[in-house]
Order: sequence, then structure tokens, then C-alpha cells
Amino acid sequence: MDEELKVNNSHRGQGKARADIVIWKSKEDKKKNKTAFIVIECKAETVKIRQEDYYQGANYAA
Repeated sequence: MDEELKVNNSHRGQGKARADIVIWKSKEDKKKNKTAFIVIECKAETVKIRQEDYYQGANYAA
């Protein structure tokens, strides 16, 4: 598991996008730079979720 992980293939802004929580199936998968199993993007409970937020999550997961 990792937190605030830079997203390499992001199309947001200037490539400074970070996924809040990233989980791999195993330590070995993470060490071998394999694709993550779960990517979590957190929003504060006061933030209204917009359509763009879903695209952000899908982009990070890709």
C-alpha cells in the first residue's frame, strides 16, 4: 500500500496528480512496479462530487 502516489499517466494539469491511496495484490507486485489492484481517490465530505471527479478516478486507475 502507498499514499499520495504520483500518477505517471495523468492528463491533469502539469503531471503533478497524485492518487490518495494505492493498493497492490502483494509486496512483490509493488516492488516489480506492477499495476495496482485498487486506487482510491478521497474527497472531503464537504466536497460535492462532480462528473469530472469520476473521470479523475478512472484516469488514475488507468
